[in-house]
Amino acid sequence: MPVEWDALETLVTDGGQVSPREIAAEHDRHVDSVRRALKRIPELVESEYGSVSLRSNHVAEMVHDAVQEARDATRRAVEAGAKAIEAAERGIDETTSALVAWCAKHGVDVDDRQEARVMFRLQGVENVEKRLKEAYRLWTEAGKDPARFRSAQVDLGERGKSAAWRWL
Repeated sequence: MPVEWDALETLVTDGGQVSPREIAAEHDRHVDSVRRALKRIPELVESEYGSVSLRSNHVAEMVHDAVQEARDATRRAVEAGAKAIEAAERGIDETTSALVAWCAKHGVDVDDRQEARVMFRLQGVENVEKRLKEAYRLWTEAGKDPARFRSAQVDLGERGKSAAWRWL
């Protein structure tokens, strides 16, 4: 469904009407692919005389947000797979590899250099408590020091910072 995503993204960000050709050019797609994609989402778009517009800006923005979340989830899943493969190739054991993959999947950035305090960056992560409890389980299964995890700093972006132990 990526062509539909591209079309909706253009329509939401550009507003008003655009042609299928403009959508195709913006996303390096073939114009026929764009036309077929638009025909698959008639409940969201209205086509008329070589131009396309949104049926409802509100609904389109909600769909666009959902599409962006899906893209982000897909990106995180691909990164998780790549990091797990990289960890395996470096000879990291399976439990540590599971922790690395989990962090990538959930968009959790972990800085675990021995000379630094452990930092979990969870900007935009939903259900922080559940995520950190799962991370703690994987951390301890990987044989890492539980005290280091509990003393880690949790960066929630605009929501502030706290200590990991508060979430466990």
